[in-house]
Amino acid sequence: MHYDVMLTVLSFIIAIIGSGFAFHIVNKGMETTIHLLYGGVLLGGGIGAMHYVGMAATQMDAVTRYDPIMFSVSVLVAVSISIVSLRFLAYSVAPGKAQKIWPKMVGGCVMALSIIA
Repeated sequence: MHYDVMLTVLSFIIAIIGSGFAFHIVNKGMETTIHLLYGGVLLGGGIGAMHYVGMAATQMDAVTRYDPIMFSVSVLVAVSISIVSLRFLAYSVAPGKAQKIWPKMVGGCVMALSIIA
């Protein structure tokens, strides 16, 4: 087994771009529902794209098959959990609120769950 270097690098770039835009939306203090949804779609979609492009980068003597329903559910779960994570992060940078560390810690743990899921 080995990895296609270009697809692996592409997977990395997708993750950076998706999370960068999502964090930018939250960091600007835009914690409205629509901004959290946009951010969640960017972050969760970036996580899903990173995963599946990374899977495509694996070169092995095996056949990889994807169930369209499970594929869709996995991306939907990543997006949903990303929205929750971004909500915690938005709370931690909201204007007029004391800067607290706990929302960032919880948001980071929830984001890790999104990646795992």
